[in-house]
Amino acid sequence: MSTLFEQAIDAFAANIAADATVISDGATVTKARVGAWSESELPAYVLTYGGDAPLNELGPDNTRFIDWEFVIFVDLYDKLTTAAIDSVFQDMRANIHRALMADVTQGVNFILTTIPAGSDEPLIDDQAEQKTLAWRTNWICRLRTSIDDLETI
Repeated sequence: MSTLFEQAIDAFAANIAADATVISDGATVTKARVGAWSESELPAYVLTYGGDAPLNELGPDNTRFIDWEFVIFVDLYDKLTTAAIDSVFQDMRANIHRALMADVTQGVNFILTTIPAGSDEPLIDDQAEQKTLAWRTNWICRLRTSIDDLETI
């Protein structure tokens, strides 16, 4: 069985992959990808784990469960020959915002809410005719686990 943290990132990935625009763009949606991208795999949305912490620093508010704040990174990748780099990234960002905010519980009973948490500065390699783009967006997932088992609520 997987932890609720793993199930949360799976739910995020599934909802992004189900977005109509992401589908029509032929984008890749994956978790924890390492390695070079082939052009047929781009654009790409890669989900990775960030940090997590219980919401109450003094311990659980309830003897049955713990509420957590869990960060999920959604990294955006693409290669372009167009000068419209910013608009491509903004379109990709709009896709994930639409997909994740349509249902802030991501369709599962242990996610309490999803909160957009901004982004890092985009990385653009413009040394060649084709530009390589990478941009990290940050999402906060508030979820609830059992007090004694991260795999159950």
